Amino acid sequence: MDSESEEERGNDERLLPLNRLPDEIRRIPGQGKLGVYQWIGSPWQIDGDALLVFTDINLKIYNATFRRDLVGKAGQDYKDEILQRKSRKPGETPVARQVIMTSGARLPYYAVLHVPIDPYVGAEEFKEYQEEMLAKLEKGLGRASVMQFRRVVVCIDGLRSNHMPWEHAESTIIALAKLYMRMPGMWGSIQELVVVTSKSQDQERKKKILASTRLGDKAGKLPRPRVASEPGIRLIPVPRDEQGGRGLQRMSWQNDWSGHPTQPLMQPEGFTRTPEALTSPARASVQASPRH
Repeated sequence: MDSESEEERGNDERLLPLNRLPDEIRRIPGQGKLGVYQWIGSPWQIDGDALLVFTDINLKIYNATFRRDLVGKAGQDYKDEILQRKSRKPGETPVARQVIMTSGARLPYYAVLHVPIDPYVGAEEFKEYQEEMLAKLEKGLGRASVMQFRRVVVCIDGLRSNHMPWEHAESTIIALAKLYMRMPGMWGSIQELVVVTSKSQDQERKKKILASTRLGDKAGKLPRPRVASEPGIRLIPVPRDEQGGRGLQRMSWQNDWSGHPTQPLMQPEGFTRTPEALTSPARASVQASPRH
């Protein structure tokens, strides 16, 4: 019997009623009774039974800014408990050390679930590391279910080490949440999962979307590919004797109209837009391809 079993017994009697989630919270669409939400703001604005974080083997949260914020909010009791739980307790099994629970102290959570994981250093492919993240998240949520927790909060900054882009952490927890929504039996007692993204991260996302949209608008104004039936511009060699031996060239329209257009719009030889640019403004591009 591991050291947490006493806490597990009758734990549901100690859990206080939770405040309802803010009206501004976004619900991620899905089927079933499970509620998956995204909160743009601070994790300390949300009530929950547990906050799930990734740490090293000494229970140190990787993201330095988030760690200082959490420790400052939680207070001295939390720091003292972390010092005690760094070492394995007598009789504590390796399985119990996969997820280490402390009290939430002054945080708006009953508990903090610390899940040790190797840090992401950026040297390996993220896809490989993401598999480890997903496995660790499952263990953390599994422990939350054993503890009869109803609402679990996961903050993006609590999952990522300093070398990991926040978008990677966000996409990973959202992917797992959507998997759980399709398999409601995996949730156990958990009724709500809240993913917290900071306001600055959300603003950064909006700026990228706006920049991508503007790029798409500009790409949409590029000359479209000309079909064979449309008039185009071609260069026709002029005999040397007509131009005083200089061999210059003049413009001529393919529809047999000859003249001197003021500023004809020429599409450089070999330049064409990709089909993607016509369907996805965000992926609009111009690339060279051979003219047939």
